[in-house]
Amino acid sequence: MSSATSVAKVFLHVSSHGPVPDPLTPDRLQCLLFYAQGWSLVLRDSELFPDEIECQGTGPKIVAILDACRKAGPVLSEKAFANEPDLDDKDETDFVHHIWFAYDHLSATGLVGSVQSEPSFAKAKKEHENGGSGLVSMNDVLESFSRKPGLPPPLAEYSRQRSEREREAEVAVLRSDTLNVDALRKETRSFTPSAERR
Repeated sequence: MSSATSVAKVFLHVSSHGPVPDPLTPDRLQCLLFYAQGWSLVLRDSELFPDEIECQGTGPKIVAILDACRKAGPVLSEKAFANEPDLDDKDETDFVHHIWFAYDHLSATGLVGSVQSEPSFAKAKKEHENGGSGLVSMNDVLESFSRKPGLPPPLAEYSRQRSEREREAEVAVLRSDTLNVDALRKETRSFTPSAERR
């Protein structure tokens, strides 16, 4: 799992290097991170990043992103997150690219409006208005994203490619040689007590 700032680094890169550069505003980036987290819970069975998402004002906010954006200004460049580490694995990068292609047609205003209609965000917003923390619950995000009637086409393609990779890995495991436990025991100097009982 990577940090939200590492995910932001990829969004800024892909938005800047398309056929027509499409710079991101802080609000647009925060909304993209919200959608990346939601779809990751559904399609990857895990959070993409550990950072909490808060409901502040009109849209989702991640504190680490807010801090970086304050220094960067109203339109973000790749420099804003250039010193962040890369994502942990290729699948994360591939996934973030597909999120971008699913939502790149929406402006900051369009993305904020879309997020505001999400049940998990609306619930956190109501909680915040009533004096609560306004944290967006990942359980609520998973539940609402799981109930969506379909996947945006780029995410459907990501899901198909991921399933294909998983099938290929499973076939490779099934075709591999069986594990020779006796040979392993013979070459191993020590075992835990529970391993010795087997």
